Amino acid sequence: LVSGPARTEVENAGPWLQRLRVERAVGRSRFVDHLELAHGFPGLRVRSEVDWQARGRLLKLAVSTAWADADATYGLGWGAIERGVNSEQSYEVPAQQWAHLRSNSGEFGLGLLAQDKYGWDRPARSTLRMTWLHTPSVGRRFRFQGRQDLGKHEIRWALVPHSGTWNELALPEIAERFENPLLAMAVERHAGRLGRSHRWLE
Repeated sequence: LVSGPARTEVENAGPWLQRLRVERAVGRSRFVDHLELAHGFPGLRVRSEVDWQARGRLLKLAVSTAWADADATYGLGWGAIERGVNSEQSYEVPAQQWAHLRSNSGEFGLGLLAQDKYGWDRPARSTLRMTWLHTPSVGRRFRFQGRQDLGKHEIRWALVPHSGTWNELALPEIAERFENPLLAMAVERHAGRLGRSHRWLE
């Protein structure tokens, strides 16, 4: 459990972007979260820097609510699937990009977005978890796996609270934009390799 005292610092307090830095240490592992609210994004974006030094451990992000009593929905890339609480037969869900908790009434919900993390589970009605890192305990046969995931990682994730359903919010589109953001760059003026017009298909 990553808890205990934290060092906090305001990194940005502008009108278009507000960012808070939160730093914690557990044992030899270090965790730095950059939490930001930005104009144009409908929720909280987080960039987590993890220096993972724990052997024989599994690191998960856990998000808990007081109202999630319906089945969770997981984005699969080509569709979505609903699942209840973990069971021995149905434990981890290999979802892409996003997962979602909703109230039983369907009036509001919470989307959890991920970049490059694909393992999810739900140990209780109120809790949704995303698997981040795993350094397994090993015996003599698989010693090389005992160093798996040790070192520095950068993990991007986001929380998107909303009213209505995840379909009405267009959560898959938000997740796609989050995972593949537009990049802006400045270049010197030039004619371009293709000229003023180019025909791709005739």
